[in-house]
Amino acid sequence: DAVAEPPTRHHTKTPTTVASDTPASEPATVAERPKKKRVATVAPAESPKPAAQPSSGISGFADIDLITGAGSQRPAPTKPAPVKQAAAPKPVAPKPAPVVETPKPVKTASIEPPRAKAPAGNRRDSISFTAGASDPSGAAVSAVRALAGSLASAIGDNGRVQLMAYAGGRGEKTSDTRRLSLKRALVIRQLLIDDGIPSERIDVFALGGADDSGPLDRVDVFVKG
Repeated sequence: DAVAEPPTRHHTKTPTTVASDTPASEPATVAERPKKKRVATVAPAESPKPAAQPSSGISGFADIDLITGAGSQRPAPTKPAPVKQAAAPKPVAPKPAPVVETPKPVKTASIEPPRAKAPAGNRRDSISFTAGASDPSGAAVSAVRALAGSLASAIGDNGRVQLMAYAGGRGEKTSDTRRLSLKRALVIRQLLIDDGIPSERIDVFALGGADDSGPLDRVDVFVKG
């Protein structure tokens, strides 16, 4: 920095008196005041300011440091990940109670109570059986086959063959006697079918023990027109 020089001293001249016509009360001369020299002062040079760098406008960069002039980079702010709320548990539907199936009753062959006797038709023959047997003898089979031809002409277009079967003691109506009488009637029915009598034209009656005075083990053959 420039230092101001001290002002130089100037020697003043001693005023001389000059005779004049002016009154003695007024001074003849006036001493001149020395003039001050102006010294130019130099202002201290200012240190250059760091040029402000334009803002990049991009998030994640900090402003430039004013002292060092260096820029610093800050990590971009990260948004916190949204917290997923746990889904509410779905209501569990109650399990239906297990269905317990009722076992179906096993159907077994049963014998219905004996039907009322059909109106008496024309009795054509009676087939005898051995006590306790369900199959006819050989002679009884031959008699049934010989009877089939005459029955076919006797029933015509609207007639029917009725088989009245008996088994067991007289008047005995147990399930065993009815079952045995049914077996006997079915055997005779099959023999007639084999010899040409339509099955839908044959009626079967399982009557158990006989109520009349006839043989206990037999099958009566009737023709009803």
